[in-house]
Amino acid sequence: MDPFITISYVHNKIYELPNMYQKILESVSVLNVIEYIKGLNKLFHDLIVAHFDLEEKEIFPAALAKAELGLEKVVSELIQEHKDIIEKLSRLNEADAKLRVKADVTQKEKDDLIALCTEITQRLTNHAQKEDEEFYPFLKNISFLSKYI
Repeated sequence: MDPFITISYVHNKIYELPNMYQKILESVSVLNVIEYIKGLNKLFHDLIVAHFDLEEKEIFPAALAKAELGLEKVVSELIQEHKDIIEKLSRLNEADAKLRVKADVTQKEKDDLIALCTEITQRLTNHAQKEDEEFYPFLKNISFLSKYI
């Protein structure tokens, strides 16, 4: 699939996450929270990690090769945000794995997991918005886009 269509698709999904997350969380019983988090964790890893990889390996280098003034700073900030989000995803994955093998998960453990998912969801939304507002406008008139169109 075209990388820009893929990026647009993922960003649209990211923008839907906070509302979807909150609605599902409100309807999930306390007993099913851990199962819901497992699905959310898989979604994050399947969708977000591949998305970041595409940006870092193809989109950012191609844009930087055109060396627009100020682009390096924006890309550097976006890559740092990727690292921060990936670190949080790793923490979520570890917590999810630990809670799966426990016989009795405390309410605090569930609440901590929910808080981490909420933070990841918010960071992803803010990150996608930053990319859309600060990075993608640089790409409008760059000729390398024709490779993807």
